[in-house]
Amino acid sequence: IEIKLDKPGRVRLTLFSPSADDYTNYLDNTQRNGVGLAYQVEFNKFADFIKRLFTKKKRSEAVEPEKEKKVIKIEN
Repeated sequence: IEIKLDKPGRVRLTLFSPSADDYTNYLDNTQRNGVGLAYQVEFNKFADFIKRLFTKKKRSEAVEPEKEKKVIKIEN
């Protein structure tokens, strides 16, 4: 089971329980279960991946800019 933890699906929680085959049952009669946490980002080019590894994000890029606020004045 894989669950997306954020809207873009970059952070995922994985729960797994692989089926046992004859070989693993021969070695021991245990079943292996587990939980995993993954972070996944897609790139169009390998160069984009390398660039992201070796460049630092500016603080302004890391935090989303605030949306513009509109002020409405009500006069009597």
